[in-house]
Amino acid sequence: MNLNQIEEKYNTLLKAIKICKDNDFVEPVFILLFSTIDSLSWLNSNEINIEHRNGKEEFKNFSQEYILNRLTQNITPDEFYDARCAIVHTISAKSKNNKKNGTRYLTYSNSAESELEGNNNLKMLNENAVCINVFELLTALVNAITEFFNNISKDENKKKNVTKENATGCEIGVFDADKNILYY
Repeated sequence: MNLNQIEEKYNTLLKAIKICKDNDFVEPVFILLFSTIDSLSWLNSNEINIEHRNGKEEFKNFSQEYILNRLTQNITPDEFYDARCAIVHTISAKSKNNKKNGTRYLTYSNSAESELEGNNNLKMLNENAVCINVFELLTALVNAITEFFNNISKDENKKKNVTKENATGCEIGVFDADKNILYY
């Protein structure tokens, strides 16, 4: 699979996220958002042997490099990873990691104004949490995908890893909807 085909898969994911957001399907927005970041972090890894990969660290590294620096709120990679675990595993704002790691949990708003109000309310309630703007997070993801694929296109070794020319044990598939077959 070439780089353009892989990038198109991510454009499709962004379209799915937009459809969910436009229909107020809140949890699916975040499940798709965090799983998209998960898969991008997988592609971003320099480790081509899947037996030696560390998904948690890869997620945190990718998030630090491409997502978190685009957000208004100061979110740590650990907080972002714990938010991912909460949404993906329990469809909630809190995960067991928040208590275990002492990280803030994330709540989400639909505007900058409601983000500010949400953070003020969380402070008044003395919650160990931070509110972030969904639109800002989605914009960060769109820009991260663009930057990521621009960076990959300039680095031949990374391109080979992403297109799995160098990888062992994992391939990205292409789904043919007409034949209902997943090709590798």
